[in-house]
Amino acid sequence: MSRKRRSYEAGHKPKYLVIVDESPECDRAVYYASRRAARTGAAMVMLLVIEPRGRHQQRLGVADNTKRKPRRRRTPSSTALPRAPTARPASRRSA
Repeated sequence: MSRKRRSYEAGHKPKYLVIVDESPECDRAVYYASRRAARTGAAMVMLLVIEPRGRHQQRLGVADNTKRKPRRRRTPSSTALPRAPTARPASRRSA
C-alpha cells in the first residue's frame, strides 16, 4: 500500500544527500551541497558508511565470552523438579 507523497505539502523542506567518504571529490561535494542548500532554502544530509572489519565481527565478542566461561554441569539435584512452596503460618496481630 502506497502513501501519498508529502514533498509538496506546506512546511516540507527539500534535502540534499551527500555521501561522505575519503575521496578527493568529497570536499567539493560537501561544499557544493552546502552552498546549494543555503541558496535554495533546503537542508543537507550527510551519510557516512562504515564497513565492518571482519565478516562476522559483531559476533566475535560473544564467541570469546562463551569460550572463556566454563559451563556449569548439571547435577542430578539441579535437574529435579522444584519443591512446592510451603504454607506460612498466619501472623499474630497484637491488640
